[in-house]
Amino acid sequence: MKIFKIAYLILIILFINCENNKAVINATTTDAFFYQSYDSTGILIVKGWLSLNRINSTQFNGDWSLEKIGNTDNIGPQHGDGVLIGVMQSNNISINLNPGTIDNNVILNGVITDGVIEGSWHWITIAGATNWGTFRANQNTGP
Repeated sequence: MKIFKIAYLILIILFINCENNKAVINATTTDAFFYQSYDSTGILIVKGWLSLNRINSTQFNGDWSLEKIGNTDNIGPQHGDGVLIGVMQSNNISINLNPGTIDNNVILNGVITDGVIEGSWHWITIAGATNWGTFRANQNTGP
């Protein structure tokens, strides 16, 4: 009877933890996010897809396929196709769209809630922060 109570308690804790942690990227599959980024004035500049693959409890990798909207300058390397790496702590998420470079990166910093990531992007070059804007990524949904 004591083992049954312990097992029941563990199941309740796991259930509560899963319910309270809806922000976590699925640990066993690739999660696709429809991505849209905006310039600092709120104009849509890029759209496409991010795929995130969980490595462990805090790290993930993946790839992206993004296209420019209109005649857009100074957005950094957030168009075309590439690979990404990232970290997640609780609901906070940080994604590097250009892990193979050290002086020309677009970094996404945001919060994930109920399958939606919202935050800001920053284009970092050898000169430092070059441009920024906001982004939104919806899990498994399209335009």
